[in-house]
Amino acid sequence: DDLDARNLALSDPKYFLEQYSYPLLIDEIQYAPNLLPYIKMIVDDEKFKALKNNTEVKSLFWLTGSQQFKVMKYVCESLAGRVGVLSLYSLSNSEIKGYEGLLFTPKLDELKKKENTVHCDSKEIFERIYNGGMPSIATGAIERNNYFSSYINTYIERDVKQLLNVGKTIEFYNFMQYIAVRTAQELNYSTIAKEIGVDSKTIKNWISILESSGIIYLLKPFSSNLSNRIIKAPKLYFMDTGLCSYLAKYPNPETLEIGALSGAIFETF
Repeated sequence: DDLDARNLALSDPKYFLEQYSYPLLIDEIQYAPNLLPYIKMIVDDEKFKALKNNTEVKSLFWLTGSQQFKVMKYVCESLAGRVGVLSLYSLSNSEIKGYEGLLFTPKLDELKKKENTVHCDSKEIFERIYNGGMPSIATGAIERNNYFSSYINTYIERDVKQLLNVGKTIEFYNFMQYIAVRTAQELNYSTIAKEIGVDSKTIKNWISILESSGIIYLLKPFSSNLSNRIIKAPKLYFMDTGLCSYLAKYPNPETLEIGALSGAIFETF
């Protein structure tokens, strides 16, 4: 974000990396993708030295960015085979509450331990569902509705419209609202296309956009037959229940709890 640092990275990427040295954390890497070939050379050189001297290969760079599509495009082109990719989703219930131990395990003895320490009534649960797990909301730094309004506007205008050439911004927003009230349901492209008023191919493209950007998750059906697992329709889930309930236009947790979406959004949670 710092314009002086960005200008240096764009005009003289080699000198930029020499000046800052490493290990180095670079935020918003998508603004200076021409750093990546030089990072690749440094990584390869250090890896060769480590192999030659029989020493441990250390992490040299941490690259972060808020525009996932651009970041992944540049990284895949320049650093294939040299990076580990971590996608950061909204906070889990355990992270927000500060519970110790594993985030989740299916082991019965561990679940019984949690049962004795975690007590929530339905009101608390639906407040948590309604607010979701975005860090700014979970910490009380930003008011929920303002956050999601800005989040959706910037997401559609920047990531969707500009990067993926989706010109139908109103239709795309309607599409997001439509699938929000159908979280935890089987995905039927033809039905969605008919309701939204666009073709099935467009819906498939839009679904892939939301899935790639971590907005939704498609859960494949279980089957011992691999062919059936591929052919059958997956279930669609929103990754953040706060965003889902905002798009579904629920005004408060109480209305959400008694509304038609309550069962599906609890399953999503």
